[in-house]
Amino acid sequence: MNIESRMKKLIFFSLSYPFSNDYSWKRNELEKLVDHFDITLVPFLFNKAKLTSVPNGIEILSPFLQQIDVIKPSYFFKVLFKKHAAFYFRELIRKRTFRNKIWFLEWLAAVDRISKMLKDPFVRDLMRFRKENENTILYFYWGVGSTLLIPFLARYNYHKIVVRFHGFDLYEERKTGYIPFRTDLLKSLDHAIYISEDGLKYARSKYGHVNFQSHVFKLGSKSANPPKPDHHQSFRIVSCSNVIPLKRVELIAQALKLIPFKVEWLHMGDGETFEDLKKICQELPAHIMVQLPGRFTPEKVLEVYSEKSFDLFINVSTSEGLPVSIMEALSAGIPVLATQVGGTAEIVNEFNGKLVDPDLNPAKLAEIISEFRALDAGQLAAYRKAARETYEDKCDFDKLTQNFIRFLES
Repeated sequence: MNIESRMKKLIFFSLSYPFSNDYSWKRNELEKLVDHFDITLVPFLFNKAKLTSVPNGIEILSPFLQQIDVIKPSYFFKVLFKKHAAFYFRELIRKRTFRNKIWFLEWLAAVDRISKMLKDPFVRDLMRFRKENENTILYFYWGVGSTLLIPFLARYNYHKIVVRFHGFDLYEERKTGYIPFRTDLLKSLDHAIYISEDGLKYARSKYGHVNFQSHVFKLGSKSANPPKPDHHQSFRIVSCSNVIPLKRVELIAQALKLIPFKVEWLHMGDGETFEDLKKICQELPAHIMVQLPGRFTPEKVLEVYSEKSFDLFINVSTSEGLPVSIMEALSAGIPVLATQVGGTAEIVNEFNGKLVDPDLNPAKLAEIISEFRALDAGQLAAYRKAARETYEDKCDFDKLTQNFIRFLES
């Protein structure tokens, strides 16, 4: 028997990857997983035509859905005649979604997506008792999307059904307060994986009445090669995120308006409010130099960190899971200023940076930036050392992924 035939089969359910721009975490993990498993990659939703980079040796299927259809309340009458109507209506009654229009529409949309996925030939094939199921792992990278199928797949004797929860797919209050069929999901999976201790505590507190196995496996990040600090005259700030409302990148720009000393600020990323950010930056004084190059690949981000020394990384999000962007900065020995949201406090502390209240205004942010600017060389070196040590202890991608692979193989 050759090595390949002894490998467990792993079916990797993504949201849109590789039919999307967002590939960093997925590709990094898949590069490790493909050495241990025979992998089939199954996207939930088509996002764009051009495939992003996928490691060799992985079978890629077409997404379950080509688009998200707009569901009207009248769809309710179709639900009455669907095959699994009893399952659907149990959720309607349990969560009383009929009392909240937004929840009701989300419930209807979830029913529609389940119905469509159950007709997919690949899903029909999954819903069969086969000997090979005992050697197959169903791994859902996100806690939404294809996970709606899990209550229908749980009875077919798969080796493991594993779901990884991050942020938007976990914290219901960050959306509308409701994620459809969450109780049924937790009852049906084998292992719920959280990227932070905060995520695990949230799930246990909200769904303590449900008996489910839960674990924390941080994602980690690949490492930059920390450059030797140079003696630059300006204070160098870096940030890296999508430019969307919850990331509040504009708050950094507004704070820099109040800074009297020379600053170089690089933001890596773009998004729906990118043009607004550019307009604010046009109003900054001449001693504030800004670079907004747009979206970088993860490899390019680490290359930037390896080539240039920065004095402070800033993340002022209103919500997070456990930011990989902060882990990347820590790998380069960059002190981190971040809001105390999600699991951020698990990797940022008073030794490697500073945690701040998410209710932050430009004046307060400017004040804290000025405090870091006032550090002497010895104090800054201590922050840098602690940042790198935090990465090595808690964020090293290779170590964390090997631990996760051992868990999957067990």
